[in-house]
Amino acid sequence: MRYDRFELTVREKVGFCMGLLLCAAAVSVIFYNTLLPVPVAALLYKPGKRMMEQVSCDRRRRDLRIEFCDFLHSVSASLATGCHMRDAMENARQELSGIYGPQDLIMKELNWMLRELDRQGAAEPQVILELAERTGIEEIHEFAQAFLICRESGGDLVGAMTETARIITEKTNIEGEIRRMSSQKRLEGQIITAMPVLVILFLRFSSPEYIAVMYETWAGRVLMSLALAVSAGAFCLIERMTKIEV
Repeated sequence: MRYDRFELTVREKVGFCMGLLLCAAAVSVIFYNTLLPVPVAALLYKPGKRMMEQVSCDRRRRDLRIEFCDFLHSVSASLATGCHMRDAMENARQELSGIYGPQDLIMKELNWMLRELDRQGAAEPQVILELAERTGIEEIHEFAQAFLICRESGGDLVGAMTETARIITEKTNIEGEIRRMSSQKRLEGQIITAMPVLVILFLRFSSPEYIAVMYETWAGRVLMSLALAVSAGAFCLIERMTKIEV
C-alpha cells in the first residue's frame, strides 16, 4: 500500500460528484437566482478530488504513525524479555489484534512484514526500511535507520524503540494541541466567510424587491460574482493559514 497517493473509490467519487452538484446548485441559486452556472462546477471536480485525496493521505499517515507507536511499545517489551525481532513482531500482532481490527493500517502492515519475512526470507531492517519508504513517515524512517545501525553495531535496540515511541507520542500530542487551537480560529473564519451568503438569504426572504436588482442587471451580476470570489478566496486563505505542519 502506498501512502503518497490515495485513490477514491467509485462510491466516494459518486458521493463527491453529487455533493459538488448540490453545492453548485445552491451557490447558483443564491448568487445568480438561476441554475445556468451549475455546469461550471465540472471545472472544480479535479482540484476538489485532489484536495480530498490529499486530506485522506494525510489522515492515513497520521493514523499509521499513532498505531506504529503502539507497535513499538509492544515490540520493545518483547525484546526486553530476550525475544528475537521476528518473534517480537509476532507477539505484537497478537497483542495489537485485541486493540485494532484487521482493516486497521498497523495490522495490515504487520501482516505484510511477517509474510515478507517468512516467504521472501528478507531481513527485518530491510522490511522496515521498505515500510518507511512506502509511508514517507519521518519517524518510521528514522527508526529503520536506528534499527539497522543497532543491528550492525550491537547497540541498544530497545532504547532506540523507546525513544522513537516517545518522539511520536510527543509529536502527536503537539499536533493535537495545534489542531485544537486552530479549530476555533478556523470556525470563526468560516462564520465570517459565510456572512455574505447569510446576508443575501436574509434579504431574499425579507425584502426580495430590494435585492432583485442584483439578479436583473449586469452590474448586479458582476457585484454578485465579486462577492462570490471574495468569499471563496477568504475561505481558501483561512484554510491555508490554519493548516500548520509540525
